[in-house]
Amino acid sequence: MDPSIIELTKKLERTEAILTALYQGELDAIVRASDIALIRNESSVRNTEYALEETRNNFQLLFNSLEDLLFIIDNNGNIIHHNIAVEQYLGYESDELTKMNFLQLHRQEDRSQLQKLMTPNAKEKLVQNRLLKKNGDLIYAETRLSQGAWSKKVVWFAIVRDITIRKQAEFEMKAAQKAAEDANKAKTEFFAKMTHELRTPLNGILGYSQMLIGDKSLKPSNQKAATIIHSSGEYLLSLINDLLDFSKIEAQQMKLYSESFDFQQMIQNVSELTIIGAQKKISLIRPTCMKMSPKSLWQMKNVCDRFY
Repeated sequence: MDPSIIELTKKLERTEAILTALYQGELDAIVRASDIALIRNESSVRNTEYALEETRNNFQLLFNSLEDLLFIIDNNGNIIHHNIAVEQYLGYESDELTKMNFLQLHRQEDRSQLQKLMTPNAKEKLVQNRLLKKNGDLIYAETRLSQGAWSKKVVWFAIVRDITIRKQAEFEMKAAQKAAEDANKAKTEFFAKMTHELRTPLNGILGYSQMLIGDKSLKPSNQKAATIIHSSGEYLLSLINDLLDFSKIEAQQMKLYSESFDFQQMIQNVSELTIIGAQKKISLIRPTCMKMSPKSLWQMKNVCDRFY
């Protein structure tokens, strides 16, 4: 078949298809002499444009609705785009920010750390630093960096969260902890000094009471009184020694140790310390030996004293 006829047949088929599409409202076309040129599918393009516009608007709405500060910056740190929270927090105008470098918003000593993060091979992408407001005030911030694409360019997305309140709480907690440690240290030093001051005269009392107990020239009643003085002094000394182990007092973990002792003599000493009233109540107790904490039994004296 003649090539010219074949070419004409193809043009006729193409023309028929285009005319059908035009009739159905699917295509726009331009007629040029003996040819019809297809321009575009307007309805499809319009739908695509509407979808892109809607996506763009939704993105901007989401971008500006976040409370965190969002930056889009290039590889040199220049600010390309930001959300409205940046202007509200830092006090800069939009046109000012687009002329600034992201590092300018940070203190000089914090910039090198950020520069290290803005490398593709950096392992850590989260850092705590301080941001400078336009008025010179500082806010503590937590910055997270991630690399991506924007307008066909490689950029960095920086999400900055204000952690000033959290940092202030941390500072206050550390200050309170230090104050508590200083107070504990002061109490420990006080008790150590106090116990030393108390033990000095108490050792004298114990020494002289021991001498009186061994003095055969004293009457039995006087020796008995000296024995009570000595026992009371030893009990007081044990309490003073417990103050030295301040950690047990703080933790409320004072341990009791059982030992064998003369129960009757212990009761007798306690009763004599509570004078006549206690002697009448405990006069019938007769056990000769038992195993428990003598210190706790001594403390029963305080209970007995409440009744007289």
